[in-house]
Amino acid sequence: MERGALAAPEPPSGVLIGSISARIREYYAGKPEAGRAIPCESDAHALLPSDFDTPEFQAILRHVVTAGGTGLSQADQEKLGALLLMLEESYNLPHDQRQIARRFPKPQSLVTSVCREQRRVMAARHWMEVGIDIAGVTYKFYFRDLLRTALDSLRGADKIVLVGAALDPGEDGVARRSHTFDSDIFLREQADVTRLHGDAARVLGVQVHADEAVVPGTAQTTCTLCGPWSSTTATGAARGRPWG
Repeated sequence: MERGALAAPEPPSGVLIGSISARIREYYAGKPEAGRAIPCESDAHALLPSDFDTPEFQAILRHVVTAGGTGLSQADQEKLGALLLMLEESYNLPHDQRQIARRFPKPQSLVTSVCREQRRVMAARHWMEVGIDIAGVTYKFYFRDLLRTALDSLRGADKIVLVGAALDPGEDGVARRSHTFDSDIFLREQADVTRLHGDAARVLGVQVHADEAVVPGTAQTTCTLCGPWSSTTATGAARGRPWG
């Protein structure tokens, strides 16, 4: 079956045909790449100590991975490392007080530490990769488990509101909207969920965006988590922590 075709799959044994979630799961499980996803990094990398364990070093890392929107190239990282060492040396500090030189003794050391930090965080956050065949070409996609990402978003939220609610109309009587959680479609879904599963049930909405400009000739999917507690993308930076 060609990718994108939505023919109904055969129901798995023991699952009622009326189970929509089971049919959706079976449809995606039948894709050839479903079993080809592998971790980007081994679990052992998650145990590596971080070289960016103070606010000052974290600020350096944040600049490295966000400068210009895409972060510094390795060549520019090396230049930054050399600049930091030169500035620290200009203060004529005792060697045991030179924090930069102790952490990054050579300009290349900063590049090495950034690469190691990337591998550490990708392992700790369980990033996966998979090759997807489209029109005879295999593209590599990176992703995280959606539920795990949602739980991480919940744990990192500054404000937690578990139920979406409509805003009062404006002075002109027109309905107001501020974000996804007070939109009509979210509130309708929330009402359906609580009607079926009780008032204790909570809703996690997922916005799926296809960005055909990311990979020419195909489409890369970006998921935005939409729970009343926060809104974050699966590949974005959460509260200043790079690598998503």
